[in-house]
Amino acid sequence: MCIRFILCLAVLALSGCASRVPILIKLPPDPNPEFHQVINNIDTFQNQYVRWGGKIISVENKENSTWIEILASPLNRYGRPGSNTDYEGRFIAKVDGFLDPEHYSKDRNLTIFGTIDTEFVKRIDDHPYSYPLVSTKVYYLWPEYRTARYQYQYHYPYYHGYYYRYHFGFHHHSHHFGFHHYY
Repeated sequence: MCIRFILCLAVLALSGCASRVPILIKLPPDPNPEFHQVINNIDTFQNQYVRWGGKIISVENKENSTWIEILASPLNRYGRPGSNTDYEGRFIAKVDGFLDPEHYSKDRNLTIFGTIDTEFVKRIDDHPYSYPLVSTKVYYLWPEYRTARYQYQYHYPYYHGYYYRYHFGFHHHSHHFGFHHYY
């Protein structure tokens, strides 16, 4: 009975976390033009809804909006940007209002839902680059992954006999959160 109760609480907690993601981020529009389809024909897809995402490159606050330059990558089935190796190109998400660049910092994952506005040409070093500009209606900044560290230590102190120590911990910046089990 106790195990079922704990399992139910765990399922509710996980579903509660997943419910924070807006529905328009979880589900793609129909039709949902892929980034590689749009990049060469931006004018053809003007005013169509897209759900795109990727890694934030830069954030620029303008008078009434924030322009976020994003390195596009394919989204998983929940709308989260996938692998850090499958980049497709760049786009700019135009969001109404001010977004703090410290919070929306470089290399964070962001998914947006909006309409393709126009083509915007900006230079990357000395090369002109054509960006799709997306008027963003809904956006979601994904939480950062925490890295897990596994450490196995074997000890043989003669006066205590054999024992095995297992350590599992989460590390986030300079903080250490972990569980220690000694057998």
